[in-house]
Amino acid sequence: MSSGERIPLDYPLSAVSATLRFCISAAISCLYLYLAFQTSESLFNIGFLASFTFLLSLSLIYKIVSFLTIYKVVTLKGEYRKEKKGGYIELFYNMLLFISPFFLFIFTNPTLALGILLGTISAFGISDSIFYLYVKNKEASLGGHFKAFIERGDKPGRYVWGLCLRFKGEINRG
Repeated sequence: MSSGERIPLDYPLSAVSATLRFCISAAISCLYLYLAFQTSESLFNIGFLASFTFLLSLSLIYKIVSFLTIYKVVTLKGEYRKEKKGGYIELFYNMLLFISPFFLFIFTNPTLALGILLGTISAFGISDSIFYLYVKNKEASLGGHFKAFIERGDKPGRYVWGLCLRFKGEINRG
């Protein structure tokens, strides 16, 4: 078992965060619609629609399949735990993933790149919002709420990410 204090987190997002992501995605989608009717470039529409549909589908399928695997463990054992490696390498990969869509402007047509960028931002925000509603629906069927947590791992440079189910009236132990 790991040692240390457990840091509780909202799962999958807080209500404010989910609402904010949806609003940003809706604003980006409105910006896309405005720009789509102002340009005659078909590459812009192709970039947005292709990236939006592909990434929305892929992201939702991945999140739901991963969650259903975790959901089975949580309903059977009461808690899901997975030790992960943290540190600078993980930070580097996350930063690279974040800035990689901007490299499209260097390697492709800027109109296509803008469509892909707007589609990517919109797809991930809407995907997060749909997944949030999916998890809340599962919580309602169970009569509780999911709580994620992070705690120090057994080895240096590692941490434990976990998920547990809390029921109404239960004492919060983190």
